[in-house]
Amino acid sequence: MHSGQKSVPAHAETLHCDAIPILVISGEIDSQTVDIVFDEVDKCLVTRPQAMVLELDAVTFLGSAGLRLLLHAHLGMEKVDARLAVVAAHSTVLKPLRITDLDQTLVLYPSRSDALVAVGASPTGSR
Repeated sequence: MHSGQKSVPAHAETLHCDAIPILVISGEIDSQTVDIVFDEVDKCLVTRPQAMVLELDAVTFLGSAGLRLLLHAHLGMEKVDARLAVVAAHSTVLKPLRITDLDQTLVLYPSRSDALVAVGASPTGSR
């Protein structure tokens, strides 16, 4: 829990567009909840996709465990010479990325459609 507010559990759902996984992540990403999301990221990484999109629009808290998760995804995709696109458009996510300079490592996009176009998928492709 953060600032006396009720904790919102992390959730990750994997969609697909033109065979590219889109992980839609929501809730609080901290040490108590990050394993749920790690599992989904790892499921995608083992398939060795040509690209992956992490959509963080519904993330309500991004702690150090969440930052570690993003770096894990980045390094996993880099290892197989694939592209990772991160959708991050609000301060809840952008602020910790900027403070830690991860915004210089990750490739960030303001929307899912921008991220999909950047990795070579059609934003209107099959889901």
